[in-house]
This record gives sequence, structure tokens and C-alpha cells, in this order.
Amino acid sequence: MARLIQPGAARRARPKFSIGRFLWRLVLAFVKLTLLFVALASGAAAAIYYYYGRDLPDPAAIGRYRPAETSRIYARDGQTLLMELVDPLGGRRTVVPFDKIPQSLKDATVAVEDSDFYRNPGVDIRGIARALLQNYEAGEVVSGASTITMQLVRNVLLSPEERTSVTLERKLREAILAFRVSREYSKDQILALYLNEVYYGNQAYGVEAAAQAYFGKHVWELTLPEATLIAGLPQSPTRLNPLTNFEGAKERQRVTLEQMVKNGYLAPGQAEEVLRAPLTFAPQDVGIVAPHFTFYVRQLLEERYGPDLLYRGGLRVVTSIDLHWQQVAEEIVRRRIREGAPEEGYSALRDRGATNGGAVMLAPNGQIIAMVGSVDYNDASIDGQVNVTLAPRQPGSALKPVVYAAALQRGWTPATIIWDTPVQYPAGDGTVYEPRNYDDRFHGPQRLRMALANSLNIPAIRAIEFVGVDEFVELAHRMGITTLNDPTRYGLPLALGAGEVRLLDLTNVYNTIRNGGRFREPVAILKVTDARGQVLEMAGDDPGRQVLGE
Repeated sequence: MARLIQPGAARRARPKFSIGRFLWRLVLAFVKLTLLFVALASGAAAAIYYYYGRDLPDPAAIGRYRPAETSRIYARDGQTLLMELVDPLGGRRTVVPFDKIPQSLKDATVAVEDSDFYRNPGVDIRGIARALLQNYEAGEVVSGASTITMQLVRNVLLSPEERTSVTLERKLREAILAFRVSREYSKDQILALYLNEVYYGNQAYGVEAAAQAYFGKHVWELTLPEATLIAGLPQSPTRLNPLTNFEGAKERQRVTLEQMVKNGYLAPGQAEEVLRAPLTFAPQDVGIVAPHFTFYVRQLLEERYGPDLLYRGGLRVVTSIDLHWQQVAEEIVRRRIREGAPEEGYSALRDRGATNGGAVMLAPNGQIIAMVGSVDYNDASIDGQVNVTLAPRQPGSALKPVVYAAALQRGWTPATIIWDTPVQYPAGDGTVYEPRNYDDRFHGPQRLRMALANSLNIPAIRAIEFVGVDEFVELAHRMGITTLNDPTRYGLPLALGAGEVRLLDLTNVYNTIRNGGRFREPVAILKVTDARGQVLEMAGDDPGRQVLGE
């Protein structure tokens, strides 16, 4: 029996299944989903980039950045270091040009800190992904994946509060900023800034300070073993300090050398040889030379330039101190106090109750060539850290030349007769001042020159009575005394040392006399230059001013 087929039925029949067509549709769906995912991810990345990067610092600020540098004080030879002025809130730093840094130190730093440094855009995407996974698995931040550029922007451009925070937000901002900086600056510029900025422990910021702190030499003088040891320290500078944890520092050096071999900077045999090489560290207990003078100079610098420039400006200060005469003066002070000078007829001053002393030596031009502030700076029993040359003390008869100089200015001559006889001066409180000579005798008429030569007290009192206390104090100030600022507190006994003066000032008074009555300010600083070598101050040949015989 024939079967009746409706028209179009063949067209409505179910098509035959095709595996090829199915796979093609699956691929198209996957591509669409991938494109959608990429679009969403790109949109999210862009949103994150602009959200977290909207208020970041300007990358150009790195080019204007000037890191704090350590100032140094030198003796008059310009070579002998007296003191490094370490920033109380920071540490030591000396910026050096990139071409002064040895290639071995650059290679070691790149190898151990950021092996992809010269290829990445400032951010290591794979490293960040790996760090995120590690942090997620550990439940805390155990890895940061910071590139050299990221470390630099963290230290230079982020605020102190933000750079110490351990958050995903800070890491994102840091990465965005590092990306922007990498577009603005060359890799060598970034590495140069990093090597001059990063902390190496032992109060050393930057590679030059690290070279000095650990090995007592300039960075360009480092050997390969020394350079590779230093390169590994920034990972944990306090813990890896080789002076306190040598084994830890050597283990870190081993890691650095392995990375250098892996990245083609060293051959395996060379790395083993470097690791076995002995290291000689610089001694750390270095005393301050001429401590009282050095701290006096530091005080002057603070007054003139302020603490910010002094401790962060990299000043180079050449002083007037002559270390030969400084050593001679120190020895004389110690010997006079502790041993005396029997060959000159002087017994030890400590046998007469003196436990401390000081000395100042001035050149005719006023330059301080020696300043001894105490017998022993480190002896707390005598307050050795107090600079007695700057502390007001009663000078005894040492002011008598000023008394007679004032009298000579008023018309007396060296031949003027002064009577060394008993004299009394009634005081306002009903008492009587009756000066006596040191030998408790009276010597009758004395010429001025002999009264001064024999340091007689009564003639000196008569001389200041003739001159007047006010006029005497005025001349003392013109000759170099900076104290005695209230003459109403003093009377005639001022001629015998009843007022307090500084030894530095008193020495300058005698320097004025030595210079024929021409006063010059004491000079402790000969030259000051800033970190760029510009001269900020230079002592000239000051002619001074004539204060006697005008």
C-alpha cells in the first residue's frame, strides 16, 4: 500500500547531529566568554587603577627629590674627620653618582632584589600573583613581591604613615605609582636613586654610607665579596647586620650569589670563591677627636644654619683645629693636673684640690688651633663632658691687664706711680672692703709696670677706682669678653676676678693685646660647603678692629 507523504515533510525532518558543528559552537561560546571576561577584567583593572591612583603623588617628584645627607666636620687639614653629624631622626647618607657605584654592586642588587628589573614595567605581575596566593594560604602577609621601583616609590613618594601600613590598598597604590615612575624615568635613573636611598642597617642609608659603616672605605673601593654582602642587606637590614649576625648576613650573601649565577652575572665557580673570601670589617668604636671643640663647632653650625640643613644637608665643614697643637695642649693639661711639672717647679694641681682644667690656643688671626675642655671627656666624676673653656669662671688676677689698659687709655703711663698702701672702701651694707695683696704685705709706691708684673692687688683696685667699673667693663667687652653684662652687680673687686668670664674670651683678650690692641673674633670654622660643593661660608683674613691706642 502506498504511503502518502505531505508536502514539506522532508524539510521538517530532524537534521543529522554533527560533532564538528558542536565543537565550533563551543569554541565560539568560549571565545565570547573569554572576551567578556577580558572586558570585565580590563574594566575592573581600569577602575582600580583610576580609583587607587587618583590622589597619588606626582612621579616627577622623584626627579626633584633630594635625600638627606650626612654632614661632616674636619680638622684644618680638610682630611681628618672629627665627627659625622648623624640625623637624629635618620642615619648616615652620602649621595654618590651612578658611575661611581661598582658594576658588581649594581648586578648583585638587581639579581637578588628584582631580577626582571630591566624588563618589567616597574611591577612584577607574576610576582604579585604569587605573593597574593602565598598570603592567602598563610592567612597573613608573608610576601610582598616588591620590585626595586616599588621599593623606591614607597620610600620616597609615599608618606611615612602609608609606607608602614601593611594593606592591599597600599600595595596597589605602590604598584600604580611604580608603573607611572617607570614611564617617566630610565632604569639607570631609578636604580641610582634606589642605591642612594635604601637602608642597609647600622644607621647607613645608601651604598656609600654602607661601605663606610661596614668596611671603612668608599663604595667604589669595594671588592666583589664586600659588594655582594652589602647588596643582600636591604631585605632585613637590622636582622642581617653582619656586625651582629654574621652568619645570617653570609647566608643572605649566598642567596645573592646564587641569583647572580642564575641570571648570568657570575660563573658558579666564581660565586663559590667569593663566598669563601674573608671579610675585614671597619672598627666601630671610633672616638670623637677633640670632642669639646667638635661639639662647640656643632653648636655654632646649628645657630647659623639650623638643624635641618645641618643634619640633612650634607655639609662639609673644615675647622681651624690643628691636631698637633691639640695633642700638645691635651698633654699639658693632663700633666699639670695629674703630675705637675717638677722640672719647672710646679707640683700636680690635684694635690692642691684641682681635679679638672682646660686650655685654649689662638693663632694671631683669631683661629682656634686647640681647645681642651676637660682633662678627660669620658670621666663623669669631674663632669668631663662639660667644656670648661666655655663655662663662666672667676678669672682671678687674669683681668688685671684690662684694668691697666683702661687706665692707660685714660692718661696713665707705664711709669705712673700707684700707692700700694692700706685702703678701705665702705660698702652700702655697713661693711668695709679692705683689699690685701697675696703676700699680705704693702709695698709702698709702685710704678704701673711693676704693679702689673708683680700682680699686686691694691694698685689694681686703685686703677679700677680711677677708671670706673663701667668703663672697665666696656673695654673688656671690646677686647673680647662676652660676659659681665650687668656692671651694676659688680664693684671694685671685679679687678681681682670677682666676675665670671669664659676661658675662650679671656684667651682672646690676651690675643688682642698680642696683636697690638687689634681685636679679632675667635674663628672655629674655616669653610662650609653644601652637598653640591657650593661654598656657604669661608673665613677671610679679617683685619679686626683697633680697640687699644685708638
